[in-house]
Amino acid sequence: MWLENRRVLDLVRVVEAAALTLRNEPPGFGLEVDQPGVEIALPFERPLYQSPAAVAVESRVPVETEEVDPDLLFAQTFVDQARLAEIVRSVLPEQASALLSDVVALHPIEQGAAEIVGYLALNDDDVTVDMDDSDETLLEFSDSLDPGNTKRARLPKVTVRRR
Repeated sequence: MWLENRRVLDLVRVVEAAALTLRNEPPGFGLEVDQPGVEIALPFERPLYQSPAAVAVESRVPVETEEVDPDLLFAQTFVDQARLAEIVRSVLPEQASALLSDVVALHPIEQGAAEIVGYLALNDDDVTVDMDDSDETLLEFSDSLDPGNTKRARLPKVTVRRR
């Protein structure tokens, strides 16, 4: 314990000696403060409580809203992206690429626009999708609700690549 105290006192003396030698010639670096002093904010200078502003909320739905068929909630479409990736793998050999319109010509779109979005969102280990805004592609597909009705989707040029 006595040795520890002595070591601390020796370190204090070394620091004091260094400070005394630099007292007359301070080093060129240091901290410059633009505004001397510290702004003080007393706790009683600010208000203790402020009541929130009153907000009128209308929580009732007006009666004149459109009637919606609740069966539409259950008629959602699920697009299996694993199936789409398998379609691309079956069409393209490894290290090859093709236009999405060529893939769709071999395997027609069955689930409408949701399937097109599924193709665009493909990002598998060996399948990637690139879009080129300088050109465009027109895809035609039959409406799933009305098979006699043909719809068209205008997209940028979409290239499907297999690594």
